[in-house]
Amino acid sequence: MTRGRLQICLHDMKRLLYLDVIRRHKVATAVLAITVAALSGFCLIRRPNDSQARYLKAVAARHSAQSLLADKQLGESERSCRIATKILNELAARSSDPRIRVEQAAALETLALIQTAALHPDEADALYRAAIDIWARLLADDQTAALVRSRLARCLSRRAPLLIDKGLWEEAEKNLERGSIVCRTRIGIGPSDIRVDRELSTIRNQLGLTYLHTGSFELARANYDDAVKLQKALVESPDSIEGDVELLVTLLINQARAHAAAKHDEAPGEFAKARELAERLGTAPGSTARCRDLVASLLESEAAKLARDPRTAVESRILLERAESIRESLIAGAPVEPEFLDRLGQTCGLLAEAFQTAHSDGKAEEYLRKELSYQSRLSKDYPGLNAYRFGRGRALHNLAEFLRQRGKGPEALTIEREAAPLLAEVYRENVLDNDHRRAVSYAYWTLCTLELDRRAHAAAAQAVAAYQSIEPNGYEEAHAAAGFLCRCIALCQNDQSLTAAEKERVTTSYTDLAMTAFETAVREGFRDLNELKTSRIYDPLRGRPEFARMIHDVELFDEAYKEG
Repeated sequence: MTRGRLQICLHDMKRLLYLDVIRRHKVATAVLAITVAALSGFCLIRRPNDSQARYLKAVAARHSAQSLLADKQLGESERSCRIATKILNELAARSSDPRIRVEQAAALETLALIQTAALHPDEADALYRAAIDIWARLLADDQTAALVRSRLARCLSRRAPLLIDKGLWEEAEKNLERGSIVCRTRIGIGPSDIRVDRELSTIRNQLGLTYLHTGSFELARANYDDAVKLQKALVESPDSIEGDVELLVTLLINQARAHAAAKHDEAPGEFAKARELAERLGTAPGSTARCRDLVASLLESEAAKLARDPRTAVESRILLERAESIRESLIAGAPVEPEFLDRLGQTCGLLAEAFQTAHSDGKAEEYLRKELSYQSRLSKDYPGLNAYRFGRGRALHNLAEFLRQRGKGPEALTIEREAAPLLAEVYRENVLDNDHRRAVSYAYWTLCTLELDRRAHAAAAQAVAAYQSIEPNGYEEAHAAAGFLCRCIALCQNDQSLTAAEKERVTTSYTDLAMTAFETAVREGFRDLNELKTSRIYDPLRGRPEFARMIHDVELFDEAYKEG
């Protein structure tokens, strides 16, 4: 018997044995059949139920991640979202269920938001690209899915700022234009799906800003004209939400700027109309705090333009006072948002400048002190934030300089002695920040001047040393330091509290420091030959041969410049 034939016989024998068991044990066989059927059914339905449970777990994890992100708990938010992403990736690998893919894309988008908040732009960009790919495939499967269309547009919109931060303006523009096309292509979804329209307005706002940056002013103007029309319709819709008014205010501001950039004759009128509508919408009952904050910023922008012309200075101040009133309403009777309080302080600073220009010193000082009170409050409540420490240091300096110019030296000195070291600490945290560098330079210049005005040459020399510790970005600090030290020499020589030997020692020290400062200034670009030859302030240095050589070097530089 062949092997194949033997296998058939064995199979037949097993089948006969089974049949014989069934015939002799009918009840047991029936129970067994029922049990097997039940187990088979369990096996058939267990996997779908398990998948459903895991899907629901992933959805819950993503929602939890979003809540944690809103509470700025980035670590916990990321852990929860990665759990959701892992589960959904596994489910998507085994199933083509569109619900799983929708949730998978949403989880990737949430994780991208978390990475953006955690300042990991490259990771966020990769996640957005993955989410965009899934949304695009879902939309290709069903062109009528408005939700998918709006979410694809949102991902494209959120990815664009990451590209802009890398300087990839052209790629960001393409990304936004793709999002605009996605929103405007409405196969089977009707002409006015509000979710898609809302994303289109957001994209057009970003796209307009990109056009403005790249100099495509006419494109920006046309883009904003269309966007404002669309957003007005959204605001008037019964399904309008709070953010719709806020976006309309933003679009109105940017529309006016686009018209001005395109140099349209109607630009001033457009800006005025935009401001009036924005102010009416933004300050209406029920408007969001963010919307009112935007209106205040708009008023300040227009005030800055009007302040350039003395004929419209009064109108400029009126707009600033309206902005101040709006900002004060934002912090009255509610938990204070630090950003709103910071901007209120800055508005007070702008009003102080406006009243100084108008020679209204009383009002100017009032607003400088208000600015300082707000910035001091922020610095106290958020001691670890450099931005608020810087704001307080700058407000201290502004008040000190104002008082110095009005002959109130002792009070100004007390304030500047606090301002300068504070600004120096902030500056040392990031020496490449030009605003911080400029602020600490101004503060130490004022401190040196105030110490010299009270004839305290030793304290002035200490202030000059701190002033010179600022990293040079030109010759200004070194040049000013040389002048301060020359004044120190003159004061030291007339200081009756010093012995002759002490005077000689201190004067020599000041002279050496002054010459070093001057050499640095010339090396960094100082070339004012007339000042070097004629200014009386440098008389204490004229007996030094190094000073004569320095003048000769500047003369050579001057001649070479004229010949070249």
